[in-house]
Amino acid sequence: RSTDTSFIDQLQAAAATAQEAISNVTSRVSETLGLNIPAPETVASNLKTQTQTFATSVTEFVSRLQTEASSQQGEFSSLLQSVASKWNETAANLQNQNPEATKTAQELKTSLNSGIQIFYEETQKLVNAISPQAQQTSNNLQEIARTALDKVQATANEFGTSLQAATQNQPAH
Repeated sequence: RSTDTSFIDQLQAAAATAQEAISNVTSRVSETLGLNIPAPETVASNLKTQTQTFATSVTEFVSRLQTEASSQQGEFSSLLQSVASKWNETAANLQNQNPEATKTAQELKTSLNSGIQIFYEETQKLVNAISPQAQQTSNNLQEIARTALDKVQATANEFGTSLQAATQNQPAH
């Protein structure tokens, strides 16, 4: 029983860390976009790359979650299908971003932030569903939830790092 509790604590800690990473990168992007960036297309390009990478990851999670949902029954299976469907919709929205230069960094930022936030919220639903049933929940599902939270945090952090690099390496005008 204590193992279940510690795993749930780990999931909750991972969720808190992911939420903090989202908040940090959102603030950083907003600050950066408020600056007079010499080459905003570099920032837009980085945003687009991060968005596409995150969309690919979300698609992989959808596949894993659908497989897990098929082995579950009843309400829990419905929840997993619902989360997988929302993740799939998020991935599709991210992948359908207009690659044209007219897509501003601000629009891409909004899209990526929204995608990360939706993915996080749906993962939180998984964590909340797993918590009261930790003993009955498969290790595979627990691992999917944990990996999803780690991916949210990593995506936010990677984007923050690439954004910082893009803005620091700009030639002065």
